Amino acid sequence: MLSELKAAKPDLNIEIVGINQSSQSASNAEMTKLCTFPWLQDEVSVNAWSLWLASKDNFFIVDSVGRQQALFPLGVYDLTDLQNRETLKKLLLSSAVIKDANGDGLPDDWIQQYMGGATVKPGEDPDNDGRDNFTEYAFGSHPKNSNSSMPIKVSFVSQGSQPVMSIAFNRRAGSVLDYSLETSTDLTHWTPLTATTANVGAPRNLYDGTGTSTVQVALKVAPGDSLRYVRVRAVPRH
Repeated sequence: MLSELKAAKPDLNIEIVGINQSSQSASNAEMTKLCTFPWLQDEVSVNAWSLWLASKDNFFIVDSVGRQQALFPLGVYDLTDLQNRETLKKLLLSSAVIKDANGDGLPDDWIQQYMGGATVKPGEDPDNDGRDNFTEYAFGSHPKNSNSSMPIKVSFVSQGSQPVMSIAFNRRAGSVLDYSLETSTDLTHWTPLTATTANVGAPRNLYDGTGTSTVQVALKVAPGDSLRYVRVRAVPRH
């Protein structure tokens, strides 16, 4: 179902996570045999089952900040019934729709989560860390905490005789933003990267409440390349 949802609405970030009671760990092997989504085994010391208000055979649908939007009881509505399956898909899609009342590129729920619903602008920098609100949103850092990191990790490896630069960064999950690499020799004039790049593996969802996933891009470095800088650019998709 998740692959169907992502194919139908790639701009939305929909994830399915399973949770098992701390007393039911013996069933993990059976449950995860055909399971392709993350499966959390609860522990008494964590007590996620109670904290999440989980219950047996229930499918909780929550928004991006964890607020319950709907409850779909799997014990009542069997997903082998196509009508039930379509109903659940519609519930997931409607809950994942991105709402941006003023069209400024900052979703309403993100503003509510980090700013308490206050009026803010994408270009403002409330924590004075040099990263405006849009940049903090795009790369998953906290707009009101100057110590919140926005890691972009760069490393160099060799593929045969070909040097490769690996760039890993956090990006907004889904396809609501477009990300690209740009280069510069003076940090003032930037041009789109025309060299060969390739994604390394699939994006890894962080499940940390930021709504971001980690991606890694490999950039082939041509022999004789001059010194240059590389940056990751994010822009709203229209």
